Amino acid sequence: MISEKNGDFLQWLRGFYYTVKKGSISEAAQAMGRAQSSVSHQIKCLEEQLDIQLFDRSRRNLELTDEGFKIFKKTIQLFDTVKSMEAIAHPKSKDFAGRVSIVSTHAVLLNYLPKYVTNFRNKHPKVSFLLDSGGLDYILEQIGNAEANFGIACPLSVPAHLVFAPLFDTRPVLISPARAAWKIPPEVTLREVAELPFIAFPVGTSIEKSVSRQFSSKGLTLNIVLLLTHFEHIKSYVEMGMGVSIMDQYTLNQYDYQRLSIHQLRDFDEIRTYGVITRKNGYLSQTVRAFRRSLYQ
Repeated sequence: MISEKNGDFLQWLRGFYYTVKKGSISEAAQAMGRAQSSVSHQIKCLEEQLDIQLFDRSRRNLELTDEGFKIFKKTIQLFDTVKSMEAIAHPKSKDFAGRVSIVSTHAVLLNYLPKYVTNFRNKHPKVSFLLDSGGLDYILEQIGNAEANFGIACPLSVPAHLVFAPLFDTRPVLISPARAAWKIPPEVTLREVAELPFIAFPVGTSIEKSVSRQFSSKGLTLNIVLLLTHFEHIKSYVEMGMGVSIMDQYTLNQYDYQRLSIHQLRDFDEIRTYGVITRKNGYLSQTVRAFRRSLYQ
C-alpha cells in the first residue's frame, strides 16, 4: 500500500536538492528561478511531510542532519527513476539529441576527449556537451550527486555507490627542460630523479599518490621545489628550467616533444588506468550511453 503524497512532493524534493547542492536557500532559488521564500516553503513542507529535520539549524552554515543526508541520496535515486520513466515514453532514435555532462581532470579534457567530442558532434549536431574539471574528490562528488552523467579519472579506489570501467592505460614519464643543466639519460631511475629539483602536483591528487608510493617503496624522498595544480603550468616551469616533473605520458602533445625532453622511468612499477565512472544503477539517457560507447570504439 502506497501512502498518499501531496502533488507538489517532487517539487519539494527539487528545492531540497538544489539547496544542498548550492549550500544556501538563496542560491538554490536563483538556480531554480524561484523566490527564496518559495524554496524555504518547499523545504518546510518536505520536513512536515516526512516528519524529520533535514538541516541542522543550530549551525551558521546549512548542514544536513543524518536523516537529511539519507534523504538527499534517495532524492538522487528518485530523480533517476523519473528520468527513466520519461525515456520510456519516447521511442529510441539514432538521431541523438540533448546534453552530455562529463567531469574529469584538466588533462583528460584537453588531451583525450576533444577528438571524441568532435566526432560525436559531427555525427549528431543536436547534442551539446557540458565539460567540467577538477581534482579526484571533486570528480567523485559531482558524479555521486548526479551533477555529471559520468566522469573519467584514475582513482586508486572507487566508493561503493560508483562503478569504474577501464578506458585506457598510460605510463608516467619524466619531463625535463630541452636544454637542462643536468645530464639526464633517455631512461632514468627513480634514485637519479630524487637528486634533481622536482615540481610536483599537490598532495592527494591521483598522480601525486602514485609518484609518492613509488618513491617511498624504494626509500627515496623527492627534492620538491614547487607545487602546482595544473599540468600545463608544470610543463611551463619545467621548460623554464626550474626543475623536472613526472606526469602521465598521454598528457604530452607534439609541441611538448619539441620544447621538453621526455625520459622513460626505468623502475616506475605502475601503469595508471583511467576509466569511466558512473553511479551504480544511475540513469543515463540513450544519448549519454551512445557517447560513452564511442569512447571504446
